[in-house]
Amino acid sequence: MADKFPCKIPAASLTASDNTVVASAAGTGFKVWQVIVGNAGTVATFSFKNGGSQQSASIEAPASNNAILPFTGTPWAFYDTGNALVITASAALTATVY
Repeated sequence: MADKFPCKIPAASLTASDNTVVASAAGTGFKVWQVIVGNAGTVATFSFKNGGSQQSASIEAPASNNAILPFTGTPWAFYDTGNALVITASAALTATVY
């Protein structure tokens, strides 16, 4: 399925804070089409930020399991030109982002 997406960020390690997964770049904006978040601990949450603005509600990552946001044809989040891909997590998580 990776051939359907122009970019894949594999296994980004998230900490309990704001995590820049892709740094901002002048003239570049992007969309998040699919996300798989692995959680080896207790129940945790994550959300997306577009620059400093909250982009989504908190999404739960079940204890010792994965949270999967599947490809639906509509992006889960978008990032304006020049903004970084930031994922805010409540605990240590691993994210694969398409």
